[in-house]
Amino acid sequence: MADKGSSDRKSQVLESLAHTLFSGELKPGEVLPKEVELCEHHGVSRSTIRSCLGELVSFGIISRTSGHGTHVQPYEEWMILSSTVANWVAEYSSSDLPFARELYRFRATTEPYVCAEAALKARAADLARIETAWEGMLRAHENGSMMHKGRHFGEWDIDLHVALYHASQSLIWQQFSKTLRAAFFSSIRQTTTRAESDIVGSIELHRVFLEAVRLRDAAAAFQASCDILRRSAEDLGDMATVPTIGAMKHRAVL
Repeated sequence: MADKGSSDRKSQVLESLAHTLFSGELKPGEVLPKEVELCEHHGVSRSTIRSCLGELVSFGIISRTSGHGTHVQPYEEWMILSSTVANWVAEYSSSDLPFARELYRFRATTEPYVCAEAALKARAADLARIETAWEGMLRAHENGSMMHKGRHFGEWDIDLHVALYHASQSLIWQQFSKTLRAAFFSSIRQTTTRAESDIVGSIELHRVFLEAVRLRDAAAAFQASCDILRRSAEDLGDMATVPTIGAMKHRAVL
């Protein structure tokens, strides 16, 4: 069999396998097809298939045992905080799988505190990025097409959240915002089906957050973040998280 295993072809095969796994076609404990079957299906060499499977092993998604085949690992073993895996979550994850909600719940326990830090530590460039993102959201809605400068409302929304993580001036949160793009995407893509009043409400909530950062009001930024997260919980149908957000407000020491 001719080997099409260039780096581009390998990437295509890896993405195809990721789609199969993250869409829920194969569940934890189930067995992947044999190497020879995967070679025939994808039209690549055995070395290419082994390389792709090796990457999935490194991310905790599958395990391989000689004589026992290749099995899908339990979800708790999957390294969803890896930027690569988080991107697969954003691209392929079925709503039936736990990843989007788990990433959202992580945001719910951390993001208000990150926002409070951003209010206290944002630099002029950070504030400009947040303002630009909010302006993009506003203009996309006003245009009636949900697009502004070739970008969707949801993309501007994601930019705003990434900018606020950067504004915290924490190297950890700045790096982590890349991974959390998947969580942002999973929550924010719901905007495409929101009613007009919901979109207007979202823009206003983000304006309140922007104003809190401008005024360096950490408590107001914390509150605004909780309100934004509550709306995300409604979009995801994860209202069980809302009491957690409310409890955090009362425990916060800013």
